[in-house]
Amino acid sequence: RAFEVMGELEKPVQDRLIQRLMAHPGVRLVGPTSTDVTDRVATVSFLHERVQPSDIVAAAHAANVGIRNGHMYAFRLLKAMNIPTETGVVRISAVHYNTVEEVDHLMDSLDPLLST
Repeated sequence: RAFEVMGELEKPVQDRLIQRLMAHPGVRLVGPTSTDVTDRVATVSFLHERVQPSDIVAAAHAANVGIRNGHMYAFRLLKAMNIPTETGVVRISAVHYNTVEEVDHLMDSLDPLLST
């Protein structure tokens, strides 16, 4: 039952995060684009076609939001997906204790950069 409750709490956060990311044509999610909590978890990795992962993370950190970039110890997976392990992906770990408002704060800070 605990996992069901966590899924219920994560669903609106995951919905908003994926919706806001996918509003940018230059963004590519790594993994399912579904927002169904039975298809994926709210930890979302993505790439931008023109903006480096480290620049995206720097913009989030400037807004006092902690996200990460890198290979996430998935060297073989990234190589198989033709993603450079040196730059890796951007990872946002939104989980059951995060809020939709926090996602909006993060995305408001990233929208100008992701729109380039």
